[in-house]
Amino acid sequence: MKVLALTLTALTLVLVAGIAGAAPSFNGYTGLVLVPTADTLDLDEYNVAAFSEDVDPRTDVFSFQYGVAEGLEVGAARVRAHGGDRETLLMAKYRIRPETDRQAGLAAGLFDPFDEVDATAYVAASKAWGRTLRVFQNDITNIRGTLGFGGGMLDGFFVGASGGLGDRLLLMTELVKTQSTDSYDFNAGARLNVGGGLRLHGAFFDNFTDFGFGASWNHMR
Repeated sequence: MKVLALTLTALTLVLVAGIAGAAPSFNGYTGLVLVPTADTLDLDEYNVAAFSEDVDPRTDVFSFQYGVAEGLEVGAARVRAHGGDRETLLMAKYRIRPETDRQAGLAAGLFDPFDEVDATAYVAASKAWGRTLRVFQNDITNIRGTLGFGGGMLDGFFVGASGGLGDRLLLMTELVKTQSTDSYDFNAGARLNVGGGLRLHGAFFDNFTDFGFGASWNHMR
C-alpha cells in the first residue's frame, strides 16, 4: 500500500511537470537524497527545508543554509527522532573549485562537527556528462555524476547520479554506505521545482524499505 501511494505520487509529479537546481538533501546540505554534491550556495543565497523520513525511528528534519561567501554555505538542521531528543546539527561546505566543461567541481564539508549525532567530514566531486537519454518518450537531460568519500554518517565511498526529466523534475539515485548497518544502501528520489523557489522532495531509502518527503524554498540571487 505504501509503495502504491508513493508510486502514484511520483506519477502525479511527472504529470504536473515541472528541473530543480542546487537544493538541500534530506540532511540539509546541498546534495541529492543523502549524498552531498560539489554544489554550494553562493553569497547571500539561502534555503529553508522541512523533511519527514519514515525510517526507524521516524525522523523530522528542519534545515536552514546560507551562502556566507562565494562557494561557502553554512547552516544548521534541527533533527527530531520520534521518541527521542531534539538535536541541532551544524554544517558547512566549501566549493574548492567550480564545475566546468572540462573539469569536475570539487567541494569539502563538515556535518555535525560537535558530534551531537555522528560527526561527518566529506569531499565530493560532481560532473555533468552532457548526454541525453530517451525514456518513456521523455528526454532525460543534464545527466550528472557525483563521487566522494566521507566518514561518520557517510562511512566510506559514495556515488550518485541525477538527470532532469523535462524542465522541472530532477531524478536522483545513489549508493552510500551507512555506519549503522556497515553495508551499501540504494536510495532514489525526485525533486520537483514548483516555481518561485519552491521545491517538493520525495525519496526511497535503504533499498526501497523506507521513504521520505518534504519541501524546500530557495532564495537565489
